[in-house]
Amino acid sequence: MIVLLILGLALVGGTIIYGATGAQNGTLNTKKFKKVVKINIGAILPVVVLFMVLAFPMVSKATSVSATATGADIATTDTTTTTTTDTTSVGTGLKYIAIALSTGLAAVGAGYAVAMAASSSIGAVSEDDKIMGKTLIYVGLAEGIVLYGMIISFMILFVG
Repeated sequence: MIVLLILGLALVGGTIIYGATGAQNGTLNTKKFKKVVKINIGAILPVVVLFMVLAFPMVSKATSVSATATGADIATTDTTTTTTTDTTSVGTGLKYIAIALSTGLAAVGAGYAVAMAASSSIGAVSEDDKIMGKTLIYVGLAEGIVLYGMIISFMILFVG
């Protein structure tokens, strides 16, 4: 796991050093730099996800404490039981990563769709005012994508 962290830091550090030296020498080619950044992002994202999958069960310790009291009055109770359970696994970590990805990617997709639909709607309405209602429907449909992601997240959380 430490190797993954070192690999990720080396990738990020290498890109920063490449950009700094290229800017200092005046030989920074933006097209080449964009290619290096794309390679960096393409390499760092799987490393981060793998690190989260391996590290999450060790970090999250789910502890449930239930206290039950017997007797008529809580102040005069003499019997209390406390139970502690540890329910962490790789499956739990993957479950939470799936929840985050389904909601996050749906939100990013919906944001992109709303941006495209809204800008097109503004252009269309500026030419013809009668189509305002139709354009609002398209923007609303684009916003609905987030709801599908959230429904999937709740299904993973409560059903899975």
